[in-house]
Amino acid sequence: MYIYNNIFNVIGPLLTSSQIVKSFINTKKYHDFHLLNQSPWPFLAAYGVFFLILSNVLYMFFFTKSKILILFAVVLVALSLVSWWRDVTRESNPAEEFYNHTPKVQSGLRSGMAYFIFTEVMFFIGFFWAFFTLSINASVEFDGMWPPRGITPIDAQKEPLWNTYILLFSGVFATISHIAVRLNFIKITVFCLLAAIILGLGFSWAQGLEYAEAAFSLSDSSFGSVFYLLTGFHGFHVFIGTLFLIVCMVKGWNFTFTSNNHVGLESALWYWHFVDIVWLAVFFLVYYNI
Repeated sequence: MYIYNNIFNVIGPLLTSSQIVKSFINTKKYHDFHLLNQSPWPFLAAYGVFFLILSNVLYMFFFTKSKILILFAVVLVALSLVSWWRDVTRESNPAEEFYNHTPKVQSGLRSGMAYFIFTEVMFFIGFFWAFFTLSINASVEFDGMWPPRGITPIDAQKEPLWNTYILLFSGVFATISHIAVRLNFIKITVFCLLAAIILGLGFSWAQGLEYAEAAFSLSDSSFGSVFYLLTGFHGFHVFIGTLFLIVCMVKGWNFTFTSNNHVGLESALWYWHFVDIVWLAVFFLVYYNI
């Protein structure tokens, strides 16, 4: 094992993860668990995210080469995600020689996704807490006004209301896709996922218009800061959820889902419904309340 670890440290980044997996497929399994093989993708993804954060900070301080670093980081993250998702797709496909998603593994994956969503809920609770704390203390810091004087809030009856309808309808299509895959109607699943993806992209486009038309910016008092932090963080989750649904649509198109083996789709739909619920809280507690 020591010799293998040293060899992997030298040539690991040069190998595709499928080659790494192939070195283990001849080993017979006597258990229902998935013992992960060494892979370069978590390492590359972590460094890609680090460089992405670093490059954006440098961009804020007008570093001349920051755009090149941002492009490098985006390419590195994209490469890592595509390759990692490819490997997970192979591991979840019963027709592949790398199949490892036994019922016990699927149960563990569902539990892991549930814990991950719980941590995301805590993130948003922190953001809502900050917003409400600032609004309650507005009587002292902003002459009793929230939003502060000079800031015109976004009309909740325009883009935010349309975005609410968009995400609700996307959630309906996502639910239908889950029902369809459980009945083994894969074509209906793919169609409903496509509809949910289009609506998700429409949400992102409408939110971009909302930001472009807003009469205040990120630097306009604490209201602007916490407003863009909360809505922008949710918008980022919508983007990630859309990518998640695209991956599931491609897997469905290739018929890798079955009625009893679609834990990846279930995870994507849980995440998408979580995004829907958070948006309802944002709409009624932030947009509509101000």
